[in-house]
Formats: sequence, C-alpha cells, structure tokens
Amino acid sequence: MAQFHKTKLAMAILPMTFCLSACNEDNTDPFAITPPDNYRFQTESDGRSINTVDYTEASTRLVLIKELSYLIGSDYLQQVGENQGNEAVLELLNTIYEGGTLSNRTSLANSNIYNIYDPDNAYQAGPSPILGLVESNDTLEVKNFDQLAANVNLKSIMPGMGAPLIQEKDGQKRFVGWTFLDVAYEDTPDYLIQKWFAAIASIASDGDLETKYINTLNYKVLIENFLMGSVAYLQSINVHLNNELGLSSSYIQDTQLGYSSIENHWDMAFGYFGAPINASDLDIAELINTGPQDANGDGLIHYSGEFEFNYAHNAALRDNDSIYSSTRFFRDINQGFLMGRTYLSNPNGTLTQTEITNHLVTEKTIISKQWDASLAAKAIAHTNAIGAIASLWDVSAVYDNIYIEQWSELKSTLLIMQYNLDTKISLEQFETFHQTLGIKPNKTANINLFLGDLFDMREELQAMYEFSDEDTQNW
Repeated sequence: MAQFHKTKLAMAILPMTFCLSACNEDNTDPFAITPPDNYRFQTESDGRSINTVDYTEASTRLVLIKELSYLIGSDYLQQVGENQGNEAVLELLNTIYEGGTLSNRTSLANSNIYNIYDPDNAYQAGPSPILGLVESNDTLEVKNFDQLAANVNLKSIMPGMGAPLIQEKDGQKRFVGWTFLDVAYEDTPDYLIQKWFAAIASIASDGDLETKYINTLNYKVLIENFLMGSVAYLQSINVHLNNELGLSSSYIQDTQLGYSSIENHWDMAFGYFGAPINASDLDIAELINTGPQDANGDGLIHYSGEFEFNYAHNAALRDNDSIYSSTRFFRDINQGFLMGRTYLSNPNGTLTQTEITNHLVTEKTIISKQWDASLAAKAIAHTNAIGAIASLWDVSAVYDNIYIEQWSELKSTLLIMQYNLDTKISLEQFETFHQTLGIKPNKTANINLFLGDLFDMREELQAMYEFSDEDTQNW
C-alpha cells in the first residue's frame, strides 16, 4: 500500500491512448484520443487560445456551503445570538442560503454579514469576505463574494423546489428518511434546512457561548453534508449529466463564450465533484493531505479549480484507506470527466454528434456509479465509527459528541444517496436503513440491539457494492 501512495495518480491511470475503435498495431488509428492530465480545454480563435471551461457557478455554490459551515462553527455567530437574538442569527444563515450572491435581495455580494456585530470594527461595510475556504483569505485570488458568480444561491435549486425529487413510489415523488405529517415531500429538504437553522439559532441565543451547534444532533455536519448532496450531488448527477437534460443540450458553440451548452453542462458536473484541475498530477496521499493547489503557479488560490471540495476528498480518502488499493473511486470519476470532455472537444474531428453522445453516456455511467459507491464507503466508515463509540456515549461529553457527529454524518450520507438513480440501494432499503437510524442517536437501553441492526446494514451495503472484508472493516 505504501508503494502505491508514492505512485503518481497520473501513473496509476497511465497516460495511454484511448481508442474509439480497434487500434492499429502502429498506433496510427485516426479515431484515437488522449485525454489531458489536467482539466483544461481550449479552442483557437484569431490566433488566440480561449479557455472553454467555466464552472464558476458550481464552484460558487460550493463556496457558499463552506461559508455557511464556517459561520455555523464560528464564535461570531454565538456573539450575534447573545447580543441580537434568535432572529438575527436566522437572518445571517439565510443571507447565505437564500441570498447567496443575488442582487435583488440582501446577500453576501452586497452586504457584509461579519459586521452585523463588530464592536472592534474589524470589518467594513460592503460585500462579505470569503472566510470559509482558508485560514487567511490573503492567499485567495478572489477574496470577496461580489467577485464570485453573480445571482447564485442555494435555496432556489433545492430538491423539490428548483430540482425534482428522484425516488418514486405509487406514482408519487418521494423524499425518504425524514418526513413530517404536515409537510409535503417536495417541501421537506428546504424544511429540514430551516428546522436545523432554527435549532442553531436557539443554541446561539441561549446564553452559553461554548456550545455552538450540537445538542441532540450535530447541525453543522447535517447542514453541510445535506446541502452538498441536495445541491452539488443532485445537480451533477441528475441535471447536468442527465441523459434527457444536460446530455441532450445543444452542441452549437456560443461564439462569445467559446463553448457549447453541452460542454458547459459537463463542466458544471465536474465543478460540483470538486476536484482540483491538476488532480492527475497528484497521488492519493497528496490529494487528501496537501490542501488547496496552486495549479497555475501564480502564487494565489482560485476558488474554481484549485480547491478539493467534499466529494472529491471523500473519494480520495476512501481509496487511500482501501487495504489493497482495490477501489478506484477518485481515479475513475476524475478520469471519466477528463475522457468525456475530451470526446466533446472532438480533437481529431472524426466523431459524429451521436457517437460523442454515446461516449458521454458511457463515461457518465462510470462517474455516477463510482460516486454512489464512494458514498456507500463513507456510510460504512461512519457505521464503523459509531460501532466503536456509541456504547460509551454516557462515559464523557467527548464520547457523546463523537457519537452525535458520526450519527449525523451517517444519517446525512444516507439521505443524499437517494438523489442518484444509479444507486444500488432501493427505495425500500432506504426506508429500512432510516428506520434503523431513526431521527436522533439511539441512547436507550436497547443500544446494543441498535448496533446489531446497524452492522446488519453494513453487511447489506458491503454485499450490494461488493466491497472486500478488509476494506469494509478498515474504512
């Protein structure tokens, strides 16, 4: 395993020539293409090279989610709650979730949420600074939210609102795993966010400045994971890579932008996956340990293309923890995106539109299934952690908080896995898994029975995804 970790990812996926039909022995097949190592694609116009990749809208939403998570975990939010009360906290949280970078309401692009309570005058009026990505935003090329993609938020594309629910039963779209008698399925994802916001606001205004986002649940974990799934995962898999939506869009190049609608859909899906553009130059250990990548060597970090966000990190982390390097989550997903975009560029000019679309569907299927499997591995990892700590929850507050955190990770992971039609988990199995988990960590006298059911679930996941015993136990 150590030997693998020293091997560059580019070597692991070998910079070989991929053939679209049988290759000649002299390797001169005119249909052969070679994907680049980095996710950079250009076109020539008037003697100039024009970048044809733009997924800043996707990256902006990822930054909004990270900023929301940063705010939830900050001392600042507690101070706002202490001095200005519950409603002020809710307003700040929704300025990110609903406002985003919109221009027609209070948003991060036109107001600074960090000077609402600022007795030391540390912040000035104007747009909000980006604080959720790095410790010091001096290293960021783009430092304020008015410099990100404009008119972007999170709420408007939540499942049931701006995007359809995926699961269906008895002719009705369903949201599985957390339901309320008086809330329609399509309203549930947004309702959950507002319910969790209300809990955070209550904690922030309770006079206890130490406890920030945990009581019976870890709301910071729930919100970040759930939004990543409800926005990034669903949009990538079921909008931009959907055969009838993104992959059926126009191949006609926009002369001003330099790319077609279908190219942009593919790029947006890659952006939501959240890998740095130079990921193929890094080995797995570097991907999970080195942080932001200055891919273009300008000494600054760009929010779109030089960060590794949640899903790319999780895929690399599970690959890294695979005992015999038997999983290829990150490598297959990243390579699938590179291959698909290369087909779209049609560098040899030999492919018909139908042939390109067929290749895109093939690559999309690999991406979708491996992304789903990487989340199943994440679910197993949190199940293992719960098994190790849950029975000790009443020994100390530390153990209790770890149990709550791991339960919140597992619950939110299983919630978002329903957004992929390629998932190996049926709606009925999702319902059973969520019945096992409930809506809060089990701290009753029946905890050992709960753990037994939880490990039965782990065995089912292992069998569905054909994970090895070694990986299942080590994650």
